[in-house]
Amino acid sequence: MNTTNTAICHFLVKIGKKEYMEKLIENGEVYMNTTRYFREHKNPEIGDEFEGALYIKDGKVSEYRENLDNEKLFCMWHINDTTPVSEELIYSYHVGETDQVRVAFDLRKLSGFTDNEDSYMVVIYNVKEFNKRFSKACEELNVKFVGSRIVSYYDELKVKPDRMITPYMKREKYKKQQEVRYLILKDNNGPLTLSLGSLKDIACIHDVNRMCLSVI
Repeated sequence: MNTTNTAICHFLVKIGKKEYMEKLIENGEVYMNTTRYFREHKNPEIGDEFEGALYIKDGKVSEYRENLDNEKLFCMWHINDTTPVSEELIYSYHVGETDQVRVAFDLRKLSGFTDNEDSYMVVIYNVKEFNKRFSKACEELNVKFVGSRIVSYYDELKVKPDRMITPYMKREKYKKQQEVRYLILKDNNGPLTLSLGSLKDIACIHDVNRMCLSVI
């Protein structure tokens, strides 16, 4: 049985190019890359040489986990009651079929995703149902769904040498990402795509740049 603590998330958010976000909401197309991909990626906002670390000593990785190519990750941003939201530059809108359910974003945080003029955002407002569909898609492909968890953050200079680092842990410098990770294991060296089916009944899509321009 997979482990999860994403039940406390009110919303899950994925930001990317319009083409990929439309595939996500229309077809439930979930593209998962390997841990090795994130470890070797040169963009510091995406990659980190500490990805895949098993043990850390004196602020450096002393040992990596094995089979980093078999670990597939799908990463999102989570929002819940404990997520700090500034009172300034808030963009708020309803999701689902009722105005009673609303989600608010600090546009100063979203502005970091607007370097690409084609940035779109998918907001999943029924996390429980998304988790069910994700798990079912894994079963149909006969891949091991390890679980979905909210990432915890650590200071690499304070980690004890005997503390085991898990795939759901990242360095404290990335704490602002408020990340959730879905992890599966599959014996191949490349990425993997899951098809969950349409998410239009549990998610919505927005143009990030238009959101920012409407407030700023």
